[in-house]
Amino acid sequence: MAEIKIEKKKPIWPWILVILIILAAIYFFWAYSDADYDENDDVLVNDTITQIDERDTYNEFADDTTTLYTGTYGTVVKEKAVSNYFKYIDNEQMGLDHQYTNGALIHLITATEAEARNLNVDIKANLDKAREHAFQITNDPESLKHADKIRAAAIEISTAIETIQQEKFTSLSAEVEDLKAAAKKIDPQTPTLQQKEDTKSFFEKAGRVLQKFNEMENNQ
Repeated sequence: MAEIKIEKKKPIWPWILVILIILAAIYFFWAYSDADYDENDDVLVNDTITQIDERDTYNEFADDTTTLYTGTYGTVVKEKAVSNYFKYIDNEQMGLDHQYTNGALIHLITATEAEARNLNVDIKANLDKAREHAFQITNDPESLKHADKIRAAAIEISTAIETIQQEKFTSLSAEVEDLKAAAKKIDPQTPTLQQKEDTKSFFEKAGRVLQKFNEMENNQ
């Protein structure tokens, strides 16, 4: 009778071990690469935001020989926030709807903030209130009764500008008093479209004062 040979099965656990090792290697490689990418990505995003804020708001590193603005309010070569305000209100095609008014207020707040920052004057409380009033204009863009918000913002801004003047430019008291009077002349009960000249007068007077601040600052 022929002998039947029984072949033993080879164990499969070595293959399981190999597969587990490969999977572990893939996992650790992926986890390390992902962590490294996230870290670099966060740094890149934060750095980009910082550069944009400094460039668009204060322009601290502008070349002194670069002319940023030349027009009704003279010439600005250093402070971009101030030049942006001048460009905005120097545009004769602008109307006096809520978008223009809000834009003018925000540009003026930013320009005033930049001047105060350069001169190390604290006017944050006034500008925070002014910014709040300015943003309220956009909450109801169809309303014709924005004059109260415009007047409130204008008074806060003129008070902030007066603080700068009293600390740094004592010779400009008459100009700042004129600006404050223009802010208070805006009637909170009258629709803005019916007092365009008074509103524009405030923005123009603010521009004149900022121009003198900027000029005197550069000559110091």
